[in-house]
Formats: sequence, C-alpha cells, structure tokens
Amino acid sequence: MKTVRNIGREHVRGGFNYVSALLLLFLAAIVVGCWCYVPPIYGEMSLKRAIEAQMIKASQVSDQEMLAEINKVAERAKVPLSADGSININRFNNEIKVVYSYTRAVPVSFLPPYKVENTMTREITQVQTLFHKTPPKP
Repeated sequence: MKTVRNIGREHVRGGFNYVSALLLLFLAAIVVGCWCYVPPIYGEMSLKRAIEAQMIKASQVSDQEMLAEINKVAERAKVPLSADGSININRFNNEIKVVYSYTRAVPVSFLPPYKVENTMTREITQVQTLFHKTPPKP
C-alpha cells in the first residue's frame, strides 16, 4: 500500500475507520426511521384534514355521514380506525368534538408502534358560500 506523508503522520489510503462506520450506521438509522414513520405521519395528517373538513360541514351533515367520509379517507391513508368505537363524534350546544385513537404497527419489529390519541373541537357554524349567501336547505 502507498502511504502519504502529512504533517509528520502516515495515512493509509482507502482505509475504513470507526468514524466512517459510525456515520454509515447513523445514516442507516435515519433511513430506517423515515421508512417506518413517514407513512404513518402522512396518514395522520390526511386523517386530520378530512376530519377538519367534515367538522366545517357539521351544520349540514349528520354524524353517520361524517363518520362514513372519515372512514373512507382512513381506508385510503391506511389508518387502522376500527368500526367498534376508535372514533367518536359528539355534539353539545354549538360545538362538535371528534375523538379518535389508534395504533399502527411499523415494518421493523424492534421499533415502537405509531400510537395516536387526538381530540379535535370546533364550533358549529353555518357554512357560507361565495358572496356570503347561505346554502339552500334540502
């Protein structure tokens, strides 16, 4: 092997040291973490947007219609909401509250599962259309 003199030290070209191994291990951990947790986080964001959209329309739709639309989005985003009560919709006075929780397994068994428990609350208001016209009643 050829050696290079550099300020009084000899270095071997093409060597693999512990700093390179640690850096490679660190990059591998980042890639595995992204592979395991980015899809569940994206699914959670999609579910939140769908729930917010349904809460905006709460004055025009029933709880069953809201639940059906939320479950459609959850199915597309692969969010494991079950029909046995992992999502609850409550209306009280002029307020709507959506409470949901689920646990989503990640592809690597030694990492913890992705757990979500969330409560979203919004005031029920009349939806206004362009130029502040009220929507027609069915």
